[in-house]
Amino acid sequence: MAANFNVIYFEPSFSGDNNTLSIEVSEEKNGVFYTTPVFRLSAGVEISIDNAERYEIGLIQICSSNDQRNYYGSDAIERWELPLPVNDSDDDSNIPWYNINPARTVIDGPTDPIIRSVNLNDSFRPLVNRWEGAKWNSNSREYEGGVTTSPFYRIVRLQNFKVWLVAHRIGSPWFQEGNQPANFTSLRYLEWMIPVDLSFYWKEDSSVPVGTPGHSKPDYSRWYQTLQPSFNLSQSLSPPPIPAEAFSAPRANTAQARYLYPADGSEKRYV
Repeated sequence: MAANFNVIYFEPSFSGDNNTLSIEVSEEKNGVFYTTPVFRLSAGVEISIDNAERYEIGLIQICSSNDQRNYYGSDAIERWELPLPVNDSDDDSNIPWYNINPARTVIDGPTDPIIRSVNLNDSFRPLVNRWEGAKWNSNSREYEGGVTTSPFYRIVRLQNFKVWLVAHRIGSPWFQEGNQPANFTSLRYLEWMIPVDLSFYWKEDSSVPVGTPGHSKPDYSRWYQTLQPSFNLSQSLSPPPIPAEAFSAPRANTAQARYLYPADGSEKRYV
């Protein structure tokens, strides 16, 4: 490369006070949203380019392990499954970058040393349906209207993410013969995760008819959570190779599929 790169800073963090990190839970008509702390990564790179070439500097993220389970009483376990590893861009058009802005920047050469920054912000805010798992089980206890007595009681989400800070010469292919990555430089690397383990207790609401949504409500005075976000910042100047899956679709959000594992032992079902 006819360019020089010098990483000025590479700083991961989580939103809020690391001593009081928590998950926010809000109730919706058919379930709950849970919102995790935000993982943030900020990087600054000093770059100089000797000629008229253009370079892009940015962050590439993959999901390297995935375990997402929602437990519905004695009825079923709902799982979100996806092929691994998989690119974790926020839109298909941004692959391989996490996004085009602010996780990527472009520098036109020639230029004297100039500092550019990139940032990545990521968190989870899914809706977990109160009845979904139970209603798909042929042996679940049902009232008239198809509502069961077994809303979810536990949510588990264990995912590991890997992030590379990368410099790439625009216009050059990402791969050479033999499908080997080429024409880019990995500058820094880290891994992070926000493990989620939420347990819910339910109480009856006598003002809502039995057998209809809302009859059972989360008892927030009794629910608890386990949350220990972490990141592993590699100090190595030789980051591990970026897997080929990071450079092509599908990305995690479009590749994942939802399956139900009934408690009666029957085969899993695509939901």
